[in-house]
Amino acid sequence: MTKVRPLHFVSISQPTPSLRHENAAGIALSTAILLYEAEMAGFEVFVTADKNLRYQQNLEGRRIAIVVIGNAQWRILQHRVDLVVRAVDAAAPGTYVEVFIPFR
Repeated sequence: MTKVRPLHFVSISQPTPSLRHENAAGIALSTAILLYEAEMAGFEVFVTADKNLRYQQNLEGRRIAIVVIGNAQWRILQHRVDLVVRAVDAAAPGTYVEVFIPFR
């Protein structure tokens, strides 16, 4: 399986495969459905800024790795994208990791 480019928003000029957060009718999909769809589509890593994900979803038995970005504010994150890329590269199936993004 090939890993998709992490953080598709870093390079908007080269689209990265991603799941849409809404269905064809424009209805927002729940995180549970997004996780399921990501696994069924063969994604290896699910990147999110939702720090409550592990409390809101049953992650036991998931095949997809989950990487949670500790601070999703672009003005801060843009200087520490390397931390997220390393976490994505190191992600193993079924793991959950939170990436601490320092404010400075």
